[in-house]
Amino acid sequence: MPAFKDVNGDSSGLLFADGNATPFGGADVTFKSKAGGVDLFGLTTFTTSIKAVKKGGLEAGGLFGDCSATPSFAFSKIDLGPLGVEIAKVELKGTGCNVESKLSFGGIDKNLSAGINGSKDDGLKEIKVGYKDLAGINLNAKVDLVKNATAIDAGMALTSDISAGLKLTFAHQGDPLSAASIAASYGADGINAGLVVNALKQSATLDLSATKLAPDVSVGTSIDLSAAGAGDIELGASYSGVANLGLNFGLRVENLAPARAALAAKYTLRKGASVKATVDMNLDGKATGPTVGFLCELA
Repeated sequence: MPAFKDVNGDSSGLLFADGNATPFGGADVTFKSKAGGVDLFGLTTFTTSIKAVKKGGLEAGGLFGDCSATPSFAFSKIDLGPLGVEIAKVELKGTGCNVESKLSFGGIDKNLSAGINGSKDDGLKEIKVGYKDLAGINLNAKVDLVKNATAIDAGMALTSDISAGLKLTFAHQGDPLSAASIAASYGADGINAGLVVNALKQSATLDLSATKLAPDVSVGTSIDLSAAGAGDIELGASYSGVANLGLNFGLRVENLAPARAALAAKYTLRKGASVKATVDMNLDGKATGPTVGFLCELA
């Protein structure tokens, strides 16, 4: 059963939209390192990692300069009878601390899960509850105490190729229903299509992807739609025909004019170790020259 977030055309990994999930993560110089897990008396596995970021790309001072480092650690799931507790992340950022936890209830119902996120400064920030198979529906709820909103979403597979979903967001103050989205997707033979309609904003996003048009090539696009017609358009392509090397290209079009282009290359040294360089250029005249981002990951 797909979650609402998975009811789409599967193009996000080829586009700009989410820097954490796509090859176009910005112009910073970033180093990430993760140590191997340490077994703690057979109860849990303790892992540590660190992320160092130098603001500005390679064209602005090279690899070295003032940077900020964020250490973090995690504990794998600890079984406490019918309850499983996992500390997914404890992030020590500056003088603050962010904590993400996951709860599972395998001894009661394996479909049920929950999560609690918070920080030193804000206290309790999020509460999540999910149920993977409620009469064929993947149901999730999230209470966001920072944004003062509660979101409830549902996803389900209508057939082996077609999925649908619904998401409602309720504000804790003001208008009760602040957002409503309906999603549908189709995927078969390497072709994927998804449509998300934002009912209250009278807008929609159409995304498409294809993985079998040519060997080792994937392409995707995302198009913003409204009553006025097509809005911003993103195009992306990837090539994986060279061993250990991945290439990605992306183009963003705004008001029917090219606004941004990026090229990323990622070389995998071994499992968990890779380097990536991204050349990103604004084409709208607001910035001069390309920015060059760099990412090194070692685990």
